[in-house]
Amino acid sequence: MKNETRKYKLAHIIRYIGDAFFYPFFALYLSTIGKTKTEIGLILMILPLVGIFINPLWSLFSKNINSNRIFVIILSIIEAAAIFYLIQVQALPFVVIGTLILAIVGQPYYTLFDGYTTIYSMQNKVNYSSIRLYGSLGFAVGILISGYVIEYQGYELAFIIAASLYILVSLLTKWIKPINLSDDLTLNEKPQPKQLVHNKKFLLFVGFYAISMAVIFGSDSFLPLFFETKGIGPDGYGWISFFTVILELIFLLLLSKFGSKIKLKWIMMLIALLNALRYFIFSLDTHIYLLIASSLLRSLIIGGLLYVAVAYMQKNVSKKNITLGMMIYGSIKSAYQALLTLWGGYHIDHNGYFSFYIIVTILAVTALFFIDYREKADNVV
Repeated sequence: MKNETRKYKLAHIIRYIGDAFFYPFFALYLSTIGKTKTEIGLILMILPLVGIFINPLWSLFSKNINSNRIFVIILSIIEAAAIFYLIQVQALPFVVIGTLILAIVGQPYYTLFDGYTTIYSMQNKVNYSSIRLYGSLGFAVGILISGYVIEYQGYELAFIIAASLYILVSLLTKWIKPINLSDDLTLNEKPQPKQLVHNKKFLLFVGFYAISMAVIFGSDSFLPLFFETKGIGPDGYGWISFFTVILELIFLLLLSKFGSKIKLKWIMMLIALLNALRYFIFSLDTHIYLLIASSLLRSLIIGGLLYVAVAYMQKNVSKKNITLGMMIYGSIKSAYQALLTLWGGYHIDHNGYFSFYIIVTILAVTALFFIDYREKADNVV
C-alpha cells in the first residue's frame, strides 16, 4: 500500500509543478501579446465557464470510480497539446479556441483525480490531506522556478515545460492501480443525483465552496497584473506565490494531523473571514509589504478549503456520490468564477482596482451564510 500511496504523491507533485509553469502566468502572457484587460477577462472566463457544462458530463460518461483514472490519463495528453497550440497563436479568435480546448480537458482533471484519490484514501485509511499536500509542495517548487524561467528565458519555454509535465503525469497515472471495487459494492453503482439534491448539508456546502473558491480564483486571475502595477514582475510574483504555497503546505500538514479535533464550521468561518480581510486590504492600496502579507493569507484560505472540501464530503456524502458531488460544486463554482472574471476584467479596465476589491470583499463575506452552524448528524447519502 505504501508504494501505491507514493504513486499518488508523485502524481500530485508532477501535476502541480506543471500547473505552476502555466496557469499563474497565463494572464501576464496574454498581456504581453497585446490583449487588453477586458479581453484577458473574456479569455480567462472561458476556463470556469466551460467547467459549468463539461464537469457534470464526465459523471454521465463514468461507469464507476475507475473511469476517473482513464479520463485523467487521456485528458492530460490533450491538455498538453492545447498548451503547445497556444504558444503558436496570438490572434484573439485562435487564443479563444485554444483556451476553450484547455477548459474542456483541463478543468475536470482536478475533480476527477481528487475524487479518485479520496476513494483510495478512504479504502486504505490514508489521510487525504497527507497526499494532497504533495500537490502544494510541487506547486511551491514549480512557481519559484517558473518565475525565473519566464524572466530570463520567456513564456514559451515555461509553457513547454508545463505541457511536458502533463504528458509525464498521464504516463504515471497509467501506473496507478485501479480501485478494488470488490471492497465496497456501492462503488460499482452509478452516482445518484437525486440523493444529492435532497441532501441539505451538501447543498449548503455547495454555496459555501462556490463562493469562497470562485472569489479567490476569479479575483486572483488579475493579481499578477495588480502586482505588476506595483513594480513586481514575474520573478517577484513567483517568490510571493512560492511563500504562499509553502505556508499552505504547512497549514495542510497541520490540518491533516489535528483537523479532526476541530469542528468544520470553525475552519469554514475562518476561511470566509480571511478571504474578506485579504481583499479589503487590497482595496486600501496600502504599502507594498502589507499587500504582499495580505496575499500570503491565500495559503490559509486554500489550505482550509482543500481540507474542508474532502472532510465535509466524507462525512456527509456516500462514497458512490463523492465524485458527482465534487463535480456539482465544481460546476457551480465555475459559473460564479466565470461571471466574476468577465465582470472583473471590464470593471478594472473602466473603474480600477479599488472598487473591484471592495465588491469582492462583500462577496467573500456572503459565504458565512452557507455554513451549517448546528452540525447535527444526518443520514449520509
